[in-house]
Amino acid sequence: MKGIKNASTLVTNRYNQVKVETADQLTLITMLYDGLVRFLTSALEKMEQRENAHEDCIRARDIANHLMRSTIDDGSEVSKNLIALCFHIYREVVTAHIEKSSQRIEEILPIAQKLRSAWTELKEREGGGGNER
Repeated sequence: MKGIKNASTLVTNRYNQVKVETADQLTLITMLYDGLVRFLTSALEKMEQRENAHEDCIRARDIANHLMRSTIDDGSEVSKNLIALCFHIYREVVTAHIEKSSQRIEEILPIAQKLRSAWTELKEREGGGGNER
């Protein structure tokens, strides 16, 4: 039974890898925001239950950092604000992790959800949500 489970995990991992490798830019961005929201939600739930949220905080932090670093600063107000929001999320996740503060996660989760919704809406407007490049 363990061999079947390992094979299933390998197939799932390969499927996800191909999905990422063939995704267009908007799909990748929405996938990152999906992950950010998922890990922030999980961290919040674990912190509220006094469980260990270390992995969730690290993953949310890493995603926020990636989003911040990959945003092109073209000098526009939009890019500056997006970078500032991603930095705010990054900083608050780090602080929440150190302080084990669910309140900080509660404050930034709606921001991440709104950003995800905005990117998802843009993706739908641009091409109906296709996954190919």
